[in-house]
Amino acid sequence: MISAVVVTRNPPQDLPARLVEPLVEAGIPVLVIDNMSDFPPRIPEHPLVTFLPHSDNLGIPARLNQCVPALADGGTQWLWYFDQDSHIEGADVESMKQRTKTSEPKDGQFSPSYVDRNTGTPGYSAQRARRRPFTPIGSGSLFNLRACASVGRFAEELPLDLWDFEISLRLQRDGYRVILLDDVNLSHEVGKRATVRKLGLGFADEGHPVWRYANKCFATKFVIRRYWLVYPRWCVRHLVARCIGMISAVVARPDRRALVSAIGSGCLSKNAPSLPGSK
Repeated sequence: MISAVVVTRNPPQDLPARLVEPLVEAGIPVLVIDNMSDFPPRIPEHPLVTFLPHSDNLGIPARLNQCVPALADGGTQWLWYFDQDSHIEGADVESMKQRTKTSEPKDGQFSPSYVDRNTGTPGYSAQRARRRPFTPIGSGSLFNLRACASVGRFAEELPLDLWDFEISLRLQRDGYRVILLDDVNLSHEVGKRATVRKLGLGFADEGHPVWRYANKCFATKFVIRRYWLVYPRWCVRHLVARCIGMISAVVARPDRRALVSAIGSGCLSKNAPSLPGSK
């Protein structure tokens, strides 16, 4: 049995049409968990839909860990996670359902191919898709709850960034497969990308609020420390990509002074920086 979990904070109002309705039409129960939105989503009442609003923001992994025991007790074998920036079509929902029917015990995670809604380009290059370990984005990923139970809970130390990479790395470290599916597709908005040209070069920024960059830097430090000895090549590639992204953001953004401060704070912090609305 598949159950879908959508974690939101200030989501777009078309969320039901983009995510909830295609899942419900395929007979998949949907749990929408809201992390203290200023304007909570309007989720239509339906026997397969449960809406849980919260007055605090605990991030994504904590909300998943809270709901997993009840889902497992209710017979759920696969948790299909989505965040509010994704869009899936009914045909792809059916394809994912069919894929679980031929799954094997060591299949820990299925990930759809995705297209960046901002650029129209594939989210995974052919080179990245072939690399091992493979670390897909969390949104749209289908997690085998038995596999996840054997490797431990979702990492609450990473409330927003890289929790998805961390669980994928942990599954693969412990012998489970993380599989990219060519026949299941998702569109996903990766920030609000903007590119600035300086000195003949293009510097891109994902357009996240400043506080998010502190989370990104802390998460990178956390994951690299945990997996440096297991996946050194992956760690080097990720660290280089993160450094390039941060330098590019500093060059591209007008609020670079605040951005540099956030980057430094994230790199030096012993704990994940607070999320808006966290207590």
